[in-house]
Amino acid sequence: MKQGDAMRARVIYESLYGNTERVAQAVARGLAGRSDVVVDVVEVSAADGSLDGIDLLVVGGPIHAWGMSRASTRDSARQDAQRLGLAVVSREGGIRDWLDRLVGAPPGLQAATFDGWTRGMFVLMETVASYAWLYYVLIVIFGGFFVV
Repeated sequence: MKQGDAMRARVIYESLYGNTERVAQAVARGLAGRSDVVVDVVEVSAADGSLDGIDLLVVGGPIHAWGMSRASTRDSARQDAQRLGLAVVSREGGIRDWLDRLVGAPPGLQAATFDGWTRGMFVLMETVASYAWLYYVLIVIFGGFFVV
């Protein structure tokens, strides 16, 4: 990116119940609030394997069985959605599948990730106790030490 050029950002998301999609849209709105950023939001099944011209990549997906979704966890989530009468957002593939299609990254690409835990945290805080957020903070802090 040259001085004075607009930064091109792409937000790619996988969402089954719509929670991660809402987070992706919020991230895009925040980025688009800057005059020097052009943002596009792409659902993962519509994302191609090229990042040409992208300066900032933001990728987000749901947490399934303590990790990124897999075909089996997506199938289970789709069955749950059908049973509950919910519409499914991401119908084909997921972040793992998109990463398999990804063809290199351009030099200087910056990347960030997010997941769909936020809704679960707020539901837990409303139903159990307001200090339940501490559980998530501890996971992030200690998980960062032990996973990295």
